[in-house]
Amino acid sequence: MVKDLVVGSDPQRINTSVCVLNRHGWCGEVLKKAGYKIWDLEWKIRDKGIYHLSREIRHIIKKERISIVHAHNFVPLFMTFPAVIFTGAELLVTFHGFLTWRLYSRLSYPFLYFYADKIVIVSEAMRRHYSLPANCLHSKVINIANGIDLKRFEATENYLNRNEIGLSEQDFVIGSVGRLSPVKNQIMQIKVCHILKNEIPNLKLVLITGQSPDSGGLIDEFRSLSRELEIEDRVIFLGYRRDVPQILKTVNVFLMTSLTEGTSLALLEAMASGLPVVASNVGGNAQLIAHGKNGILFDANDLNGLAGHILDLYSQPSKRQRLGSEAKATAQQYSLETMVKNYEELYAHIFDS
Repeated sequence: MVKDLVVGSDPQRINTSVCVLNRHGWCGEVLKKAGYKIWDLEWKIRDKGIYHLSREIRHIIKKERISIVHAHNFVPLFMTFPAVIFTGAELLVTFHGFLTWRLYSRLSYPFLYFYADKIVIVSEAMRRHYSLPANCLHSKVINIANGIDLKRFEATENYLNRNEIGLSEQDFVIGSVGRLSPVKNQIMQIKVCHILKNEIPNLKLVLITGQSPDSGGLIDEFRSLSRELEIEDRVIFLGYRRDVPQILKTVNVFLMTSLTEGTSLALLEAMASGLPVVASNVGGNAQLIAHGKNGILFDANDLNGLAGHILDLYSQPSKRQRLGSEAKATAQQYSLETMVKNYEELYAHIFDS
């Protein structure tokens, strides 16, 4: 999302540098090749304390003459606000998900509130969550939904043959995209594959999973569970991929089992691809999906209910086509251009105020 926001912004209006708490990955390489400055702070790699980290950020703010610092999520906000003080720069934060209110976050959030000029949430479902702790956040909270590059997921070129990822043309494929994390609840997807293995003999589950700070040993746990349930031949772990649009073209039903979500980019990408989606009824998912019209919502704790929805879609190709068509129409409202325009207007408002 950050990469798309930076590349999509008008360089004549906004001169952007990007700070990464640790080290940049593929998205950072894209930005570097496009001529943007990338700063790798190597926070955990070098075990830096908040004092040294904030000092480095402050140095960057002064050196680059930065007017607005845009933090993404709570930890970057927490690390950044000491650096911003007395620099003259304004502080903006976007929360992409639901913060777990531990003691330190409950104590620090109201304090950080006074240093943030605006607090951006990515779905209306998040508004109450981020308004309660300080009890008076309504004036600073603004909703800007995430957006995607619709053209990437509407295109049909660069077709991927199913055989390239271990599938056959006869397989009924449920697919999922998301970072490897307990909150994404991928273990539920493996369990539902086990439940349905006799009902859908040609069922395959494709998991595209990038690493995250809370990935831990999840991939080994999932592989072990697949062997234990005797479905290891049905579950395909693809890891991190750059050809997601092509892989989505091989999927019959997109599955999202998250325990929390803001406005999910993965869900929007699947909808833009014209896929029927089955998603947990949490966070911003219900803002994107009208149950039975452009997708299916299910209780995040109802494994048997999820299995029933997938089996229903398996038996009704016409329903899959109808839901996918409606999903694609909904995704048109969440373009990258709209998201960028909204952020540019917000930057201008903060700069001029």
